[in-house]
Amino acid sequence: MTLRKAAMFAPLLIAVTTSAMAAGPEPVCSSKPCDGMSTNIEMKECLGRLAKDQDTRMNSLYKKVRALLRDDFDTVDTSAPKIWPQVLAAQRAWITYRDSQCMGEASIAQGGTAGGGWYSDCMCRLTAQRSDNLSFILKNFGNN
Repeated sequence: MTLRKAAMFAPLLIAVTTSAMAAGPEPVCSSKPCDGMSTNIEMKECLGRLAKDQDTRMNSLYKKVRALLRDDFDTVDTSAPKIWPQVLAAQRAWITYRDSQCMGEASIAQGGTAGGGWYSDCMCRLTAQRSDNLSFILKNFGNN
C-alpha cells in the first residue's frame, strides 16, 4: 500500500484499532503472576510492576507510531487528512478514559486495601489493550 493510499484510510484507522482487540489474545495482566503474594500490599506491588511494564511497552510503541505517522505518512503531499493529529487526539482521550475507568474500578473497594490492587490491575489491562492497538497500527502501516 502506498503512503498516499494509506493516508486516505486515516479515519478508518482509529475505528479499526478499537475493534482489533475484540479477537485478540488474553491480556497479560491477570493476577496469575501475582498469585503467590500473601498480603494485599504484596499483591498491589506485584500488580503495580505489571502495570509499569505495560506502560513502558505502550510508551515504546507510541513513539514508534508517532515517528511512523508524523514523520513518514504525514509528510506525503496529499489532500487526505493527516493521520498523526487524529492518533494524538485518540491517545489523549484514551488516557483520560483509562484514568477515570481505573479510578472507578478501584472505588469498588470503597476505600479498602484492595483498591490499590484493583487500580493497578485495571491500569495494566487497559494499557496492554492500548499497546495492542498501537501494535496494530505498526503492523498494518509500518515495517514491523
